[in-house]
Amino acid sequence: MRFSLRLAWRNLSRNRRRSVLTLLAVLLPVLILDLMWGFSNAVQRNLFESTTQLETGHLQVHRADYRQLQTGLPLIQNVTPVLQIIAQDPAIERFAVRLDLPALAAHGDRSRGVLLRGVRPGKAGQLSALDKWVRTGRPLKAGDRKVALAGSNLLKALHLKVGQSVILLSASLRTGTGVLIPKVVGSLAPPSPQLSRSIIELPLADARSLVHNPQAASSVVVLLKDISGPWDQSRIEREARSLQAKLGPDYLVETWAELAPATVGLFKIIQPLYLAFSLIFFLLGGLVVLNTLYLSVLERTRELGVVLALGSSRRRVLGWIEVEAVLLAGLGALLGSALGLALVGWGSLGFRLPGFYAEFVSIGLNNIFYLSISPAEAALSAGLMFVLALTAAAYPGWRAARLEPVEAMHFAG
Repeated sequence: MRFSLRLAWRNLSRNRRRSVLTLLAVLLPVLILDLMWGFSNAVQRNLFESTTQLETGHLQVHRADYRQLQTGLPLIQNVTPVLQIIAQDPAIERFAVRLDLPALAAHGDRSRGVLLRGVRPGKAGQLSALDKWVRTGRPLKAGDRKVALAGSNLLKALHLKVGQSVILLSASLRTGTGVLIPKVVGSLAPPSPQLSRSIIELPLADARSLVHNPQAASSVVVLLKDISGPWDQSRIEREARSLQAKLGPDYLVETWAELAPATVGLFKIIQPLYLAFSLIFFLLGGLVVLNTLYLSVLERTRELGVVLALGSSRRRVLGWIEVEAVLLAGLGALLGSALGLALVGWGSLGFRLPGFYAEFVSIGLNNIFYLSISPAEAALSAGLMFVLALTAAAYPGWRAARLEPVEAMHFAG
């Protein structure tokens, strides 16, 4: 074995430039694949966190019939028992109560249909992206009453300015009519023009006054402990089933994936694109290895013929070629993996993408990426390229083993 290794190293050093290029052909796909793993995980984590921490939570609790209710508001009339059960669940990190209501907003002679969102101002568990979109004025604060944030397009449509009051009218067969006249303390600029024309955020107590129920809620938004990305979906679903069993049939527990199908659709697009790019890099790397070893066999046709004529077995000749492939593939895979892990480790500290990605910040995404890669993904990157390189070496090895000694010496002579 030691002789085979020495011989393989000598043959590779004959044409160092070509061997280095082959080494790079193995190294670069592994390096790029590790970075793609890291970047793909970062994008998915970014989308997941933006969706769950700012809007849907990992889970949401509603009335069991909230999707089927055709008239009236699908309100949880007394949310306190739900909160008591949630507070005792050790898997839950934090939660927030929301009250979403359709209403009519009016100012002067203008009016518009709006969605009111009641939240607890100043709470870390508020779980709302709206405060992130405040462009003028201020967000809601703890202790606020009879104040509101309104979408900038809605303010324009109503000819309303920050500091002025707006009339809010809510009516339902179940809750009756409610009227509130809060002062607008901030203007929201969400990415969706439709949302900007229709959203008003106000303190939860004020929203509850519109439905004449101090315990009402439309949903309870829940964040679980130790959830880092969509790859934890199985655990989220398990916790949803557990919480559903505790709450009983009067409530419906839904996961973020059920509440945000558009985000789930993006994940389904990212994965095939990622796999397609990975396949291209792997195939290119395999072709370069194939080309290098094939040219090496051609250059050594006479030498291999002499070796065969002296009685060396064809299996041994094939083994020499495979050892060369093992050296190239193994060294390239190790170096590529080491560089890839080093770069992903650097990227795990967080970095910003300039230019085009800044546009995504406006839709609630974080403009800081945190790369990550699991040990299994790193091993898969290096292992796949190593196997592909050995597979690519099979044909040159087979051709070398099939040489006829006399023809080989004549060919090279």
